[in-house]
Amino acid sequence: TSCSSITDLIGGDKSADEVEEVMTTYMENIVAGKYDKAAKHVVDGESLIASAELDDDHEAILEALTSSTEFEISDVSAEKEKSGKCTLTLTVIDIEAALEDVDATDADAVVAAIEDCDDTTEEEFTVKFTYDDEWLIKDSSSIENLFIDAASDVEISALTEDGAVEYLSAILDAACGGDVESAFNLTRNDESTYTDYDEYLAQAEDSGVELV
Repeated sequence: TSCSSITDLIGGDKSADEVEEVMTTYMENIVAGKYDKAAKHVVDGESLIASAELDDDHEAILEALTSSTEFEISDVSAEKEKSGKCTLTLTVIDIEAALEDVDATDADAVVAAIEDCDDTTEEEFTVKFTYDDEWLIKDSSSIENLFIDAASDVEISALTEDGAVEYLSAILDAACGGDVESAFNLTRNDESTYTDYDEYLAQAEDSGVELV
């Protein structure tokens, strides 16, 4: 019995080292922006961050957040080839502080602000593991949602203030110069009532509106 206990203890210590190694590798891949590789350390490869549907601007913000993150692993324990757990402490950029004096409509400015920010917050997670021929993280969603939600919540506008002024000026210049078709095309979008200038012109004529 005593020999069995010693063996279990040694095995447990080895398993704890293996769990810590998996946690470390997972986080190193997250920080490096290698989300697909991180997903390989999660049960069934289920990783929200690897499958997140973000546009290019928010993807850049996500990568800025993950690459600026530091992590610490503690309180690692494991039962040989069964289950394990650890405490993961993340030091992440305080995005509200980072964007306090930044034009959040400009994705490049947001990314630069995150990279230059020294204000951070700490988030702590209890991460559980299961053994299936190898140690795997049971559920990484709480960790990954921290980054996804922070990136998604940044509202990026298609137009900066200067861009909006330039856009409006172009419409007014075209309209005042009698180039109604150009003015129409500048204002048309996916939600426009009319998708074609000739259709718009015909409807205007039917309504008795004279276009100069």
